[in-house]
Amino acid sequence: MPSPNAAHRELLHCILGLALLFGGTESARAQTPPNDECVGAIPLAIGSNGPFANQGATTSAPAWCTSVGRDLWYRFDAAPGQLVRARVCSTGLEGVASEFFAGDCSNLRSLACLFDSCLPANAFFVAGGTSGTRTYLRVGAFPSQSARYTIEIDAQPQAPNDECTGALPLQPGLNGPFSNRNSSPSSPRLCSSALGDVWFRYVPATSGFVLVEVCGVGGFDPIAELLDGPCASPVSRFCERTRCGTSQPFRMPSVAGQAIFVRIGGRAGTDGSFTLSLRELSAPPNDECTGALPLLSGANGPFDLAGAALSEPWTPNTSPEGSDIWFTWQASQDGELLLDPRSRIGGYVQVQSYFGTCTQRTLRSSGFSAGDPTRPVRIPIRRGESVLLRAGFTSFFETSITIDAREVPSLAFDECAGALSLLEGVNGPFVDAGATPRGPFACGTGERDLWFRYAPRLMQGDTTIDFCLPGVVSGATVEFYSGTCGNPTLLQCATTGNCLVSNGFVQATSSSTPILIRIAPANPFPFASLTLRVTERPAIRTRTITSGCGGGNLELRGTFAPGQVVTFAYDFPAGATAALLLFGLELPTPLPLCPGTTCALGVDAWNAFTSRSLIFRVPYTPWSQGASFAVQGIAFNTGTSGCPSGSGVVQLTDTIAVVFQ
Repeated sequence: MPSPNAAHRELLHCILGLALLFGGTESARAQTPPNDECVGAIPLAIGSNGPFANQGATTSAPAWCTSVGRDLWYRFDAAPGQLVRARVCSTGLEGVASEFFAGDCSNLRSLACLFDSCLPANAFFVAGGTSGTRTYLRVGAFPSQSARYTIEIDAQPQAPNDECTGALPLQPGLNGPFSNRNSSPSSPRLCSSALGDVWFRYVPATSGFVLVEVCGVGGFDPIAELLDGPCASPVSRFCERTRCGTSQPFRMPSVAGQAIFVRIGGRAGTDGSFTLSLRELSAPPNDECTGALPLLSGANGPFDLAGAALSEPWTPNTSPEGSDIWFTWQASQDGELLLDPRSRIGGYVQVQSYFGTCTQRTLRSSGFSAGDPTRPVRIPIRRGESVLLRAGFTSFFETSITIDAREVPSLAFDECAGALSLLEGVNGPFVDAGATPRGPFACGTGERDLWFRYAPRLMQGDTTIDFCLPGVVSGATVEFYSGTCGNPTLLQCATTGNCLVSNGFVQATSSSTPILIRIAPANPFPFASLTLRVTERPAIRTRTITSGCGGGNLELRGTFAPGQVVTFAYDFPAGATAALLLFGLELPTPLPLCPGTTCALGVDAWNAFTSRSLIFRVPYTPWSQGASFAVQGIAFNTGTSGCPSGSGVVQLTDTIAVVFQ
C-alpha cells in the first residue's frame, strides 16, 4: 500500500498531467503554422502534396484579390524547358482560393487568382523558360472557415512553340501534323475555353490574302486565331472554331514580308493533333471599281471572293472585315433591277449601287440577300444609264458568289398621275416589282410606293379602304389624300398590313371627292399579294318636320347600307283603341290641327296601317338612294287629351323625314 506521501505525489502528477494535456491543446490551437507568411513557404514536389489545413493561419499581405484570408504559403520551381501545371483541390465542402506570384517574398507580383482551381479549366501553368522559374502560391479560405486541401503539381517538357516568340515556321501547302500538348494558355487567352495553345508563323511572299485551313486529327476539335503585328503586341484578326472540309477556310489579309501568326488551341480545354494548310491568293480582275465586270440578264458567275479586298467600308457599316467585287449594269428601261446574289457557303451577301463614275460615285441603294429569290435586292434604274454595283461577303471566310439579274419595267401606277382606279369590293392582288421610291412620306418611311384612286359612288356616306400585306412583317406606310395629284390634302395615315383586322381608311366622303391612296412597304423586300378592300356605307339623315306631339313613341331602327333593312316602329300610347302609321311623301306645308302649337299632320299619307303595334320595314336598294320619306303615327282614343288639345279624338306623333343618302 503506497504511503500517504506517495499517494499525494501520484495525485499531484495526475493533476499536472491533465493541466499539461489541456494547456498543451490550447497552445497547439493558438500556434501559428510555419508557412503563415511568404518567407516560410513550404516547397512543393511533383505529384500530390498534402493534405493541408489552414487552422491557426492569419491573413497575409499583400491584400487578397477577393474576400478570403487565413492563408498559407508554398513555392515550386519549373526547371528550364519544363512546363508545370498547379491545381489546388479542396478535400471538403469548403471553398478555397489560390493566388500565384512571381518574384521573391520582398517583391511579389500577382500572376493569377483562381477559385476551385482543381478543375482542369482553372489550372495554373508556369513555363521554366531557359533558366527556370520559381513561383509562390498562397491558399486561403473565407475568414470564418477552416479548409483542407491538397496541391497537385504536374510537370512535362514544354512545347517549343508554347509562346509567340517560339512560333514554328509554316510553308505554303500542307504543314504538320502538330499538337498542342504540353502547352500553356498565352496571354491574352485564346477565344472559347481553350487551355493550352501553340504558335505558328508564316511570311507571305506577295501582298493580298492568305487562306488558312486547320484540320483536327482523330476527332480533335481545334480553335484557330489569326494575328499580325509583333509578338510583344500581336493584334487578333479572327478567332473561331475551325471548319475543316466544309469549304470555309479562314482568309487573312497579307503584306509581302510581314509575318502572320496562327495560334491553335483545343475546344473545351482538350488537346490533340492537327494539320495546317496555307495558300496565297491573287486578287480577281474586278477587285476594284475600275475593273468592274458587266452583268448580263440571267445567271452570272460564280465569282471568287477569296483574293478580293474590301474597297471601302460598307454603308451602313456591317462588318470591318470581308471583301467585295465590282460590276456594272446598263439599264434598258425605266423600272427596277432585281438581283439575287448567293454565296456558296450560305449567309448574307451585301449589294450596293452607285450613281456616277468610279472616281466620283454616290451611294444610291444598299441591300442584303440570303439567297431567297422572293426577296431580291432592288435597285431603281432609268433607261440608258449605267449603274455601278458592289457585291461582297462580310466575313473572313473564303467563298464565291453567283448573281441572278433581271429588269422589270416601271408600273403605270408608280406615280400619282397614273393612280390605278379601285372598285368597290376586293381589288388585287398587286405586286410592287418595278415600283421606285418617291419621297418624302408624310406619315413615315418606305422603300418605294404605289398609287391608287377611288371615286365614291354614294352622294354621302362612309368609305372604308382596308389593305392586306401578307408576309410583310414590318408593315407598310399608307397615306390617304383628297384633292388632285398637283395639290393633294392629307386625310389619314395607316402603318400596318394586318389582314385580319380593319386597318385602313374610314372617312365621311361624297361622290364629288375622289380619294388618293399611296402605299409603300416599310422594308426593302417586295410584297407579292397586296389587296385592297373598299366598302361604302351610305349616310342616313333625319329631321323633324313637326314636333310637340304626344301620341306615343315612333322609332327609327337599323342601318342604311346595301342589303340592310331600316325599320320604323310605332308603339302607341296606352288607352288608344286604334292607330295608324302614315308613310308617304313630305307635305309642302304641314297641316296645323291645333292653332298655337307646332303639332300638325305632316305627311301625305299614301300608306296607312292599323294595328296595336305597328312596324314598317324599308329595304335599302339602289332605287332608294337619294329618296326622302316622311313617317307619322296617329292614335285614336276617347280620352280628354290629345292634339288638338282636349279634342279627345286623336293623338299625333312627331313627323320625321328620312333622307337616304
